[in-house]
Amino acid sequence: MTREMKRKTIKMAKALIALVAGGMCGIASAATYYVSSAYEGDDSDGTQAKPFKTIQAALSAPNSWDGVVYIEAGTYQISSELTIRDNVNGITIRSVSGNPDDVTIDAQGNCRCFNCTGTEHYTYNFKGITFANGAATGDGGGVYDVLGSRYDDCVFRNCTATGNGGAIYSAASIRHINNVRIEGCSASGTGGGVCLMERPLEGIFNSTIENCTAGSYGGGVRVAGTSDSIITNCNVSLNTCAVTGGAGIYAQRTTILNCTVTNNVCNHSANGSDDVGGSGIRLVNYGTVDGCLIRGNSFGNIFFSSTGGGSAVWMGGNGSSLLNSAIIGNIGPRSVAFQNRVGGMTVSNCLFKANVSQGAMISGYGACYGGMLFSQAYSNETVYDSLVTDCRFIDNTAATVGGLVGANLAGNTAATLRIRNCLMTGNVQSSNGGLIWAQHGTVRRLELENCTVVSNKCVYNPVVYPENDAARSMVKVTGCAIMLNTNPSGINRTAFDVNYKASENITYCCANVSGMGEGNRTYDSTKPLFEDIANGNFRPAKGSQLLDAVPFADWMGDGSLRSKKDLGGGYELQPSGTYGVNVVWTDTVPRRYGAAADIGCCEYWNPPGFLMIVW
Repeated sequence: MTREMKRKTIKMAKALIALVAGGMCGIASAATYYVSSAYEGDDSDGTQAKPFKTIQAALSAPNSWDGVVYIEAGTYQISSELTIRDNVNGITIRSVSGNPDDVTIDAQGNCRCFNCTGTEHYTYNFKGITFANGAATGDGGGVYDVLGSRYDDCVFRNCTATGNGGAIYSAASIRHINNVRIEGCSASGTGGGVCLMERPLEGIFNSTIENCTAGSYGGGVRVAGTSDSIITNCNVSLNTCAVTGGAGIYAQRTTILNCTVTNNVCNHSANGSDDVGGSGIRLVNYGTVDGCLIRGNSFGNIFFSSTGGGSAVWMGGNGSSLLNSAIIGNIGPRSVAFQNRVGGMTVSNCLFKANVSQGAMISGYGACYGGMLFSQAYSNETVYDSLVTDCRFIDNTAATVGGLVGANLAGNTAATLRIRNCLMTGNVQSSNGGLIWAQHGTVRRLELENCTVVSNKCVYNPVVYPENDAARSMVKVTGCAIMLNTNPSGINRTAFDVNYKASENITYCCANVSGMGEGNRTYDSTKPLFEDIANGNFRPAKGSQLLDAVPFADWMGDGSLRSKKDLGGGYELQPSGTYGVNVVWTDTVPRRYGAAADIGCCEYWNPPGFLMIVW
């Protein structure tokens, strides 16, 4: 072979290697396509210079994994649902700008907008798109998703489904819904806005779900599944459902964090339906509500049942918690603010204010509980201990039994509901049954520890009302200030009935009755009481008859600034996240201050002045 022939052979080999390498790179690289409704050429290229005219053309093109479909600004009307090729993963479908106001996929009520199906559970990404007027016979009016997609910066508007999930229906574990707005969507089944049959792998974040409707439950959101989920920094408002509850959110095994849940309505009206409640939030199995504003939720109809209710929140399942939240201005039958049937609850650092419980007595049961209904259970159910601590109940109204708390102590399982370090003031119970009501008991107990129950209006006498002898023996009150409570005409109401006064279960309290158990004090109007009751400061005043009257308990901490706190002299809501609120006390002190604990929910505090130290 001549030198020239060798040179040409080497050159051809190098060219062939480069060609093969280039081809391999082409196979491995992700496809990128462009779509523009304004392009006047054919629909076959998909480059930025010659974009596709239709979105479906880009979706049907030879996409490789992690490809991107960029959609130019415009409204894209479709008459049949968009579908994505099978066996590709990670495709992103997005507006060029990332702004959902720029790109609208309008199904015109003819079909759903997207059908994300396939034989494998791949992930697709939607970003900066508005899905409008989708309509499905079945599930998923906006998007039907069984592949586990991501939704970022999107809008779903006026999408409907005859099944579940007006905007989004997912039978798989989607990655997340983030910064998404869902408005005016509906489903004949569950999840008027969103219906997720498996938990989102990451969660629902920073989103708004408004004016959505479900023919069943979950007007705004329904989250199912057997693993834990999270919904955080979301606004869920003005949604409705027809039955059961969860007009705002219906979820199980879910943490709802820093959310605003307002003005949702459950229109359930079937009398006798016990398992109904939670117009704002309904959590089944178990869950946590933390740092939320839950306001103005209601039932559209007054219904009567033995355990139904919970206009703001209904929780079921051992281990659920309601924390650091404000429950304000909710209206409905029974258990306006909170309901649980099996106990095992923790309610901590919450404000219950201006909630209204409607209704009247019916045969066998009082129709309403003003604040919370706990441990209402059938005799064959296991009931767990519950704790309500560091909460404020202010200006709530109940039509009948249990203006603040109703506890059914029936059944054969030992459990205790403890209400600890709480303030109850300005509340009105308009007929029958006392502010704190306990039904018949066997082995369950209602305990009040270091609470202040002052300046409430209670038509029925007494304030703490065990309904019979069995219940009396199961109610224990320690370290509580129960006084200055009147009927609407200003006549004083006693703290306990005459048969209860001698009970050993009432200790270290201050009330307008005498002859009770160990360490009690009879209220003396000539002595100081609180620092500034007119302005809501319920800390004991200097020289108060409430000072140093209760033995220290373990829950009070060790007296250091880092130990358990009292309710302090002030209260405010502080913003947290986009929509949520945190409940904080603006002025707190150690619960152990002085020789012993003070009666009531606050500890006397006399800050030291300047000290002269002589060496």
